[in-house]
Amino acid sequence: MSSVRSKGQKTVKKVVKKINIVGRTLEIARDRGLTTDDLLNYEIVPSPLLFDEDQMMTKLTKSVLIKEMETHLKPEDYNYDHRSNAEFVIDVMANIRKVQVAKMSTFDNLLSGFLSLTAKYHEFGRCDYVFDMYSNAPSVKDGERKRRCDKVPIEYSSIERSSPLPQEMGTFWPSNSNKLLVEKLIYCHLRTHAHTGQYPTVLGQVTTADEEWQCTKVHQGTEHVMAHLQSVVFEEADLRIPMHVLDALNEGHKVCVVMSSDTNVTVALLYHMPVFLQHGIEELWVRAGVGDTTRYVPLHILFHICAVLPAVHSLTGCDITSKVGTKKAALKAEPQKLLKHFGSSPSLSPPILKNAELYLIKVLNPRSDASNFSEFRAEVFHHTKGSALHNLHPTSQGILPHIKRSFYNAYTIMHSLDIHLDEETVVLVKPEDCGYEYDQDDLIPTTSWKTLEPHWSVSCTCMKCARSTCPCRMAGVKCGLCCHCKKKSPTACKNPIT
Repeated sequence: MSSVRSKGQKTVKKVVKKINIVGRTLEIARDRGLTTDDLLNYEIVPSPLLFDEDQMMTKLTKSVLIKEMETHLKPEDYNYDHRSNAEFVIDVMANIRKVQVAKMSTFDNLLSGFLSLTAKYHEFGRCDYVFDMYSNAPSVKDGERKRRCDKVPIEYSSIERSSPLPQEMGTFWPSNSNKLLVEKLIYCHLRTHAHTGQYPTVLGQVTTADEEWQCTKVHQGTEHVMAHLQSVVFEEADLRIPMHVLDALNEGHKVCVVMSSDTNVTVALLYHMPVFLQHGIEELWVRAGVGDTTRYVPLHILFHICAVLPAVHSLTGCDITSKVGTKKAALKAEPQKLLKHFGSSPSLSPPILKNAELYLIKVLNPRSDASNFSEFRAEVFHHTKGSALHNLHPTSQGILPHIKRSFYNAYTIMHSLDIHLDEETVVLVKPEDCGYEYDQDDLIPTTSWKTLEPHWSVSCTCMKCARSTCPCRMAGVKCGLCCHCKKKSPTACKNPIT
């Protein structure tokens, strides 16, 4: 309880500090002639809509999006049963994290627990194991990984099946190198034991750094590299899973089942469903949920509900963007009308940007008459009980980097099959052009708060302001009532600026 209490006290102190900063700035700015409406055009402190007190992006439960879409389904739509000659795509890292390790002692136990989740699928069809690839290169997921990491990771130099599991897995999973070692352990086991099955096993690419870990099909004593499923662009499994589905369709499979509870995977599959239909798919299922909520969701029924789902998901909160509104509101805010072209081309044009900003306003308040976030900010302040400057929505300038990050995520999802369909059409967008910047070895989200110019908020603590280093003199303004010199004696100030 002490950690909870200290965290709460820390949060309260930060909030009080923020309120004090706003109050002080308001006092100074009003003394210098700014009105409240003038001040609403600026972010005196960063908006809490996008980042929390620790400067981490705000998050919501992503799975709510799929649950909202499932409200369109009938009970009889959940009629999944295992079909022969189906394809099963297994998101390795998403499933191994589901293994209950409480009573396990070695990595062999962890491996056995993972295999028990997938063994039954080998009896019915081809099984594709898709791995996340981990490298030392900066990634847009760096921020999300730091947010999830609340313990200092303990790095393993090697892992054998007999290696003991750490007593606290919270010190193991935050390390990318640790996760890579576990994936290699799984890859090696499957490569050795997958030869005897009736159906082939496809082992997805584990790393780009070594040819030993290429995407390989294993079947009845034969192995061959599936170079067309390799990728040096997409490290995350969620962007390579659609490639595996499409490859299975090209080999004649008509039913595909994806084992992943990652909302990003489901969003990508739903978006690419028209392509899958062109290649002969009849049913596409995703195994979602955990424990008692586990179910097979028929994506071949749901895909028509929202054609701009990558844009909706990215703008309202995904792994690399902040939470804005709710997923339920997102689906009701006319996304087809306002987000029709968001992410479809490699450039974010002013009209598309304007519509995305308007869409987010409709998500937050469908009855708003504001056409941009700066107007919406003022509208909320004047017409919402209890609103204050320290917790308002951002200005249009402040929301811009969020929209750029959302565009990057949506574009990447929407074009993740380009390299598989027509390599010549591939156009990549750079994260540093879309709301990110390099900070040493990390890619971090940028901010663009519209802050007050110094001359509106500066005050000094000088005794007489006789020196040129006086903050007010340096800002080119006269001293105000909040300056120390004025409080001591109105006649003591030697600031020549009047």
